[in-house]
Amino acid sequence: MIAQVKRIGLKVTLAYCFLLLSQSAATSQSLASASQGEEDEGLNKEISTSKVADTTLIPSISSALLVTNANNVITSLPEKLVKDQFNRMGTTIAMPYNGKVKTFISYYTVKNRRFVSLMLERKHRFFPIYEEALSRHGLPDELKYLSMVESSLNPRAMSPVKAAGLWQFMSVTGRYYDLRQDAYIDERLDPYKSTDAACRYLKELHDMFGDWHLALAAYNCGPGNVRKAMRYAGNKKSFWQIYDFLPAETRAYVPKFIALNYVMKYAEDYNLTTNLPVSVVTSDTIMVNQYLNMSLFAKQLNITLEELTELNPQYKRSFVPAYGGYYSLSIPANKKQIFSYNRYAILSSSVNNLKKITHETAAGETITKIAQQHNIRVEDLKRWNRLKSNYVAAGQQLTIWVDTTSQLKVYTIATLVDLKATQQVVVNIKTLATPKLSIEDLQPSGNVWRVSQAVGNIPAERITRLYLPSTSNLQLAKK
Repeated sequence: MIAQVKRIGLKVTLAYCFLLLSQSAATSQSLASASQGEEDEGLNKEISTSKVADTTLIPSISSALLVTNANNVITSLPEKLVKDQFNRMGTTIAMPYNGKVKTFISYYTVKNRRFVSLMLERKHRFFPIYEEALSRHGLPDELKYLSMVESSLNPRAMSPVKAAGLWQFMSVTGRYYDLRQDAYIDERLDPYKSTDAACRYLKELHDMFGDWHLALAAYNCGPGNVRKAMRYAGNKKSFWQIYDFLPAETRAYVPKFIALNYVMKYAEDYNLTTNLPVSVVTSDTIMVNQYLNMSLFAKQLNITLEELTELNPQYKRSFVPAYGGYYSLSIPANKKQIFSYNRYAILSSSVNNLKKITHETAAGETITKIAQQHNIRVEDLKRWNRLKSNYVAAGQQLTIWVDTTSQLKVYTIATLVDLKATQQVVVNIKTLATPKLSIEDLQPSGNVWRVSQAVGNIPAERITRLYLPSTSNLQLAKK
């Protein structure tokens, strides 16, 4: 009479099976009632939504045991079993199981299963970063689930109040924790630096309140609001005791955190999985202190610009600025050795060759037409000339920086290394005092080793580029 229950990794005792059978009628009735859209108005007033993630008010779900839905998917477990699972979670932060937490467990396992599946997919990219930072700062490992509540593990998440990144730092708070923000970079979006800042902030909040639930509440609404709620509650020092005096969003914040800890730990018991293959690019970090065109840099490493920007969401534009000391840049780990062996050559080949020219505006010319003519962006043209509008007058002198890189014939390093070239891959032929290379050496059938030897056996990372006329048909050899 009841569909067979699919269990993954969980053995249910005969007693629980008997309980399921005895309550099948009540289950059907509660599902029918839920389908009519009945909601607990008091709960809607009491529980609000988070800033970025699942933003729908949560309807009440009957306490009658939900077994499976129409697709024969487990949506609820016996109450006694859930309590036992909570007792075995073994977390540093207290994880109480109460009505408020139960509501969110039901929400994530019934109504918003897609969100959990998405988190199961995204966690493989960010949890290694979180776990290392939390361990380094001596913080509980379960805090890694807080980022799910904050940003749904989206490094580019931006809330309506302009909180940004995986840990949703406000601009002022981010600057306080040394996260740089300007026209070119927003380190609130840097997975590594923002995680380190979040660890320091959470540690300070815990030192301030001496209780993790209060520290989490303060992370959401600020220490001032938590202290005010404590005063209104008669100087009580427990989240659940000051619950009624906290902002609505914060009242939902801690129960969500607890519910996600539970649901993510026991996801398989609810048949919660991800259908997408997990593809995580292991990355490594390098430091650069010069201007870097990401498009050219990506070509040198033989990766796409999209791959590079995906690993570096903190950069607002497709380049690393040339000021402010060293900047961190994440690259695929399997490209780190190539970069290390050819650092000078790769960095030298990733710099735009900019030339300053002056353009005199002709009658009838628009700023858009001028930008298109020189293959530049309108916003850059306005910035170079401090233009506050798109209006330009006839005869007006405009400064334009033209990138001449495209006029050079550049051969990338990583491509030939990937093709098992053993030595140097780009040569500035104009710098050879006594060229020892024949035309054949520069043809596709030539020998890369001979090219390297011809320059005086200079190591690969010392040779920069092969400059040839754009009309030349010569190509650097591939061994």
